[in-house]
Order: sequence, then C-alpha cells, then structure tokens
Amino acid sequence: EAEGMPKEAVLVRQVFSGSPAEKCGLKAGDLVVGVEGKELRRTGDQALARLNSLIDPEVGKDLRLKVRRGAETLDLTCRMEKAPEPRYFRAEDLGIQVQEVLSSTYWGMPTLYQRQGVIVAEVIRGTDAQKGIGQGDLVIELDGKPTPTVESFVKALEGLRQRKAEVALLKIWRGNRTAYAAVDLALGGIRNGGGA
Repeated sequence: EAEGMPKEAVLVRQVFSGSPAEKCGLKAGDLVVGVEGKELRRTGDQALARLNSLIDPEVGKDLRLKVRRGAETLDLTCRMEKAPEPRYFRAEDLGIQVQEVLSSTYWGMPTLYQRQGVIVAEVIRGTDAQKGIGQGDLVIELDGKPTPTVESFVKALEGLRQRKAEVALLKIWRGNRTAYAAVDLALGGIRNGGGA
C-alpha cells in the first residue's frame, strides 16, 4: 500500500496488446477505482469481485472506468469487443488437442502469467496420454523447440513425424512447476514423466 494511494481499488497488473483495455489507454500499474460511475468501496479480492460484478461485457457497449495513475485521476472509456476464437490443433499421435493462449485465457488462469505455450484443451480419451498430461497443462516446448503458438507446435510435431521419431518429449508448465512427458508417437501414450 503506497502513501496517498486508494485502498479501494484493483491494480492492473498487465494489459494485453490489442485488447480493449489497451485501446482505451489503460496501463499496467493503473488502479481502477470506479466503474460506470460507481466506486468499488472494497479492498483486495472483494474489490476485484465488485469490479467484475459491475462490468457488463456486452459486445459494442462502452464501459466507463475511473482510474488512478500516480497522482492523476483519469476517466477512460473502453469499448467491449468480441473475444477472438482460439485456434486448435488435434494431435492424435500425441493423444492431445491443443489451443492457442489468448489474452482472455490469462484472466481465467493466472498461473500462466508471462508463460508462452499452447494449452492442452483435451486429452483424448482412451489414450495413455491421460496418465501424464492433463487438460489445462501449458506445453511450452515440444522436442526441445519452444511452442508459443499453435503453428510452432505443429511445426515441431511435423519435424518429429518427418524424422519418424518414436518418442516426443513435451516440456509442460503445470500449476507453478515445470514437468516433462515422453509420449510414444505410435501409441499416443506416456512412457515416463517427471517434474522439476
């Protein structure tokens, strides 16, 4: 708590590129103190809950925010937009389906903060992948290659397929730790795994 700063506020930790928040001028470090002319009148998690209860995410609607930035108080207007649809890729030989991480994904999964990878959207039923990979895991490397996008994941997998590799090594971010899984490409099954 900084001297002279409001306690009844929500700290903006990150603003995603191209988001409505960025377009209306919201910046990391800003303190949201009001929404639609209503003060938050809460602290901590209760302030965030109050903020969420005041936001009506109707596409095309303007949202008025009162923000403290240092000693300044600003009135910002953000236009709500439809969230982009994530791209998916189903890798039957790995036994998983992955999707790209959108800025809205980070909001619901704060442990992904500043990690780049593709999210395991589904572990295909009936595969041994269920033993070592979980829905919500973030695949940050495949075969030692970074996978910040679905395209990079597919490219790394294609390299494995072209080499006729028998095993794919996945580096995964799970919760607050890194884990590894070695997947048998012929079976879509886990050979071994572990955490670091």
